Amino acid sequence: VTWASTIRRMTQRGGGIWYVLIDGRPCKTPAPLDELLFQNSGTDTHMPGLLMGYCRATDRGVIGKGRHSITVMVKQKHGRADLYSGWDTTSTLEVREMCPPF
Repeated sequence: VTWASTIRRMTQRGGGIWYVLIDGRPCKTPAPLDELLFQNSGTDTHMPGLLMGYCRATDRGVIGKGRHSITVMVKQKHGRADLYSGWDTTSTLEVREMCPPF
């Protein structure tokens, strides 16, 4: 899974985490697909965001072939940051189905 966009964190001290869900569940194996942005100042930071990784299974088990929903979410992680994705840009999401053995 690859997701690229602009991410933004604004206001006072704090941060957030952007993460990928597959069929509404976070990746468990080999690890969650996420990115954390945290800053200790009140700046208005815009920067490239990139999530890239491999997901074999969620907490519901191995992801089989077929149709699946892929969602990128953002949530508060620390403090009270104002978080955005895709500011004045196009976001890209690419998913490739891998064939066993992997």
